[in-house]
Amino acid sequence: MNLVAGGAIGLYLSVITGLSAFLHYRVHGIVNGLQLTLAFFCSLNILICLWELALGYRIEVIQRDFAKLRERFEATPSGRLAAVVDFFLTPLSSRTLFSPAFWSRIWSTYALYDPSYIDKQSFGFWIDVGNGHSTILPSLLWLFGMTYDFLPPKLFAIIGILSFYQEFYGTVIYFSQFIFNKRYQGKNLIEVLLFVSLSNGIWIFIPLIGIWASLRILLDDTTHTDLFHHHSFS
Repeated sequence: MNLVAGGAIGLYLSVITGLSAFLHYRVHGIVNGLQLTLAFFCSLNILICLWELALGYRIEVIQRDFAKLRERFEATPSGRLAAVVDFFLTPLSSRTLFSPAFWSRIWSTYALYDPSYIDKQSFGFWIDVGNGHSTILPSLLWLFGMTYDFLPPKLFAIIGILSFYQEFYGTVIYFSQFIFNKRYQGKNLIEVLLFVSLSNGIWIFIPLIGIWASLRILLDDTTHTDLFHHHSFS
């Protein structure tokens, strides 16, 4: 059976998060809930950053694909859902698995719910393109820095505060403009909650946890590996 897009995403998150947890257990002898939560988020954000780079550099491809989706699928809840299912069930070849052009389709599909993502002048477009460029390296540093001491603790914490706050603030502003511009009109409540609120809400709540962890490192004057060795959320 061919690997489909949704399966590839799930496999990536499982492997990278699981590997991070395994390495943490091997070094510190503990499965830490805080480390596991932030490892999942950092793994996810790294993937999203790669998609966001595709958004910035493949916007013309995304615009053309969006026009095709509008022709194929009705502008109704069932039509938009069919487009989402179609994307996640698309079989992948070894070529498309690593193709920015293919994964840029995530944006043309999401644009069925928020057309600002095909508009190069919109906030949604630029906040995500900016996030892709500025948070991929901090996410990599945090993914492995929670286990290995390769950065001074205070520097590690400052990087965390800056990165997690950017993700939190950008998402709050995105939600605000989505509501202010009434982009929810024409969509039902389930669509807005599932495809807009839930998918983006991760970038509000988990970055707050990351900010809290960063502040613990700074204010408690402890090492970052000590925090993820002895504590979860206590």
